[in-house]
Amino acid sequence: MALSELGFNRPSYDEILDEQTERAKALFGETIDTSELSTLGKFIRINAKDIDTLYQLLEGVYYSRFPNTASGVSLDRLCVFAGISRNPAIAARHKVTITGTAGAEVEAGFEVSDEEQSVVFYTDDDYVIGENGTVTAYVECDETGTDGNILSSKINTVVNPVADVEDVIGVELVTTGEDGENDAELRQRFLKAITGSGSGTADAIKGAVMRVNGVEDCTIIEDLENSRFKCIVSYDDTETTKQLIAQAIFEKKPIGIKTYGNIAVDVEAEGEDGEPHTIYFDATTKKYLTISFTIATNSYFEEDGIDQIKENIISYLSQYANGETLYVSKLYSLIYGVTGVVSVSGLSVTKDNVAYTDSVQFSDGEVARTNESSILVTTA
Repeated sequence: MALSELGFNRPSYDEILDEQTERAKALFGETIDTSELSTLGKFIRINAKDIDTLYQLLEGVYYSRFPNTASGVSLDRLCVFAGISRNPAIAARHKVTITGTAGAEVEAGFEVSDEEQSVVFYTDDDYVIGENGTVTAYVECDETGTDGNILSSKINTVVNPVADVEDVIGVELVTTGEDGENDAELRQRFLKAITGSGSGTADAIKGAVMRVNGVEDCTIIEDLENSRFKCIVSYDDTETTKQLIAQAIFEKKPIGIKTYGNIAVDVEAEGEDGEPHTIYFDATTKKYLTISFTIATNSYFEEDGIDQIKENIISYLSQYANGETLYVSKLYSLIYGVTGVVSVSGLSVTKDNVAYTDSVQFSDGEVARTNESSILVTTA
């Protein structure tokens, strides 16, 4: 039996083939030809392959019931038991200055881009150019994810020129684009969300914050000497999520214990009259690292091998928690794990313009991240 008190143990194709062959010999006699060239042998192997496929499907169904092994939609459906759902991808948002004819209207959906038009943004509202011939506008990337996280100064091209608009120049990145939460990130948040019950404890506060949609991670710093604590939260930087985080902290924090941090949010206690309570917390700073190295490959290295390496590194770093140290040597296995890589040299990780080859330290309010454009791979 594949399923027993020890769990699910899927038989291999060879084990299935041996079992089918033995059964055929029991029915037709020991001298029957079951080799792969015989008619019966071919039928046995077709049947064994079908059974092997069915066992794989059964194994997938079995493991889809558990958060640590479920993936995709199956994992999404389990999240209801932790009171969370998968965080969607977020589009990058920039502030830009549009120059043109005073009094002219720039309608919502007006498109701008970088010089190569590789990344396109559109205005999120209607804007009117002021008397000085300029207007400050906000543009959102037409694709969700990290593609829109470019230098704002590179936004300098009007996609479809119009008579009343002369120029556009990016000013600053307002909202960082984020890829949708992957399975590894969601599993981690699931485990943190179900940690701790009741209220008044660090685990209870952390669990409540992690159950807020839009939150990726939460670290709690206790200052016992001053009877206070601080939550450092990685979230999607929206006002709704910010309010929900403060509400979660307020509902779970011990009575008489203060919160502190750089973000202040007023929370009204249910059933109470008077002044609202002010909850303080901090936002995690995502430190996007530049990772550079040189690889030598052989003929087995696939056409998309570099993309595979980048995907491995991005996925690995996406699982890092607030303040977790990155050991550079951990990245070697992610690179060598791609077929055809025979050597890696010059591996370094740059944070805040400083290159590291051993370990990269992060404060409690920082978390390691990277993106495709920040992984520089050279082939020897």
